[in-house]
Amino acid sequence: MPQRKEIHWAQLRVGIMVAVSLIVLAVAIFLVSGQIGFITRKYTLHAYFPSGEAFRPDSEVAHAVIPAGAVNATRISTYHYPHRSV
Repeated sequence: MPQRKEIHWAQLRVGIMVAVSLIVLAVAIFLVSGQIGFITRKYTLHAYFPSGEAFRPDSEVAHAVIPAGAVNATRISTYHYPHRSV
């Protein structure tokens, strides 16, 4: 008849550490790859452009050809760009 083995506290700690390490590794891989969205920081940028024809609400914004967000709103400002000679 097979004997029943007891799990010792040291063996249980090792098992828990391995499980926690695998979970941390999986989360780190998702964070580095950028595939996870619930931890990413979100912030608002304000920019001034001489012409805002291409910016419409909900249009996609890209940085170095990588999607970076969306246009939230546009409005006309009283800021005037200095004239530059080309």
